[in-house]
Amino acid sequence: MQIAAFVPLLSFFVMAFRDVLRLNAKNTRDTKLRRVFEQHCVEEADHALWFLSDVRELCGREPDLESLFGARHATTRDATYSVIAEVLRTDSDAERLAVLLALEAISEAFFEISAPYFERTGATAWSLYFSQHHLDAEREHELAQDDMRALLASIPLGDHELGRAREVVEHIYQAICGMLDGCLSATRSDE
Repeated sequence: MQIAAFVPLLSFFVMAFRDVLRLNAKNTRDTKLRRVFEQHCVEEADHALWFLSDVRELCGREPDLESLFGARHATTRDATYSVIAEVLRTDSDAERLAVLLALEAISEAFFEISAPYFERTGATAWSLYFSQHHLDAEREHELAQDDMRALLASIPLGDHELGRAREVVEHIYQAICGMLDGCLSATRSDE
């Protein structure tokens, strides 16, 4: 797989990620939990800039609007819209928390793979988004701290809320897996 062909295909999702987080925080009813979500938005603010820097380094330029809204990026757009739909469909703060934790778990798994890959290729000299730099930043988020985990674990969930939270996680997982599979397929068809 050619990484320079794969990376730009993630652009639409990465650039919309801040809005996913913002909408999720905006709809949160509990003020303490909303503060946690808003802090997470602050912690994620520079990540899109890191991504754009990596894309410029790999490809020499950023994707333009025509390519972002072209056929090659359709799978990524569809996945992004699915995640946004899930955010807008949530009825409870427990579901909104499930959105955030699912996205963070998927991100950490992704960066645990990309960081060593980029290190092996020698890209650590310039990579911010796909490197250990980003993985370390993810692990330093307030959500990853033990006291925050204890607070989140203390939120009571009834059977209905737990079932809905599981559905939310499953829908987000399916959307992201579909996006990554689509990006891989598009990249492999170029070879």
